[in-house]
Amino acid sequence: MLIDLEQGNPKEFYSDPKSMLDIYNSSMEYFDEDVILPNARIGLELGRGCIFKCTFCEFDLIGKTKGTYTRSTSRLEDELKRNWEENGIYKYWILDDTFNEDNDKLEVIAKLKADSNIPLELSAFLRLDLQNRLKQEQLLVDCGLKNPQYGIETLNPDSAVAIGKGWNPEEQ
Repeated sequence: MLIDLEQGNPKEFYSDPKSMLDIYNSSMEYFDEDVILPNARIGLELGRGCIFKCTFCEFDLIGKTKGTYTRSTSRLEDELKRNWEENGIYKYWILDDTFNEDNDKLEVIAKLKADSNIPLELSAFLRLDLQNRLKQEQLLVDCGLKNPQYGIETLNPDSAVAIGKGWNPEEQ
């Protein structure tokens, strides 16, 4: 969009159905003029897109293969260390669509936290059905999750079937 604006060719509508961002090599760097305070909670993107295809979702980056379109572990580790050492940052809002979509992703974060000795405190959107089915409670604690935000689409059994959610609302 910025290139189009610079060249005087703005479009009426922009869509990025296959995201042109190189998420694997993506990194976020802060500078003094950003005024990042040590107690701040900043955004942290681990990956883009969603492995699910919820019937009500109109997001373009859905249905990705598990484990794809995620950041390099080494880039992520570098960013966490840099933020900690330079700005005292250890609190993050996880920007992923669903933080707990994949135990492998959670295990990477838990290992980074343990190996780095950074006292990570994470806030993230979670699916309660996945946490229950994949037995993720301890793994989420090991990641440093302190502020979960849960998405519960419905507690009505008929609605759950209609939108493709398999967890019995009574069990929720």
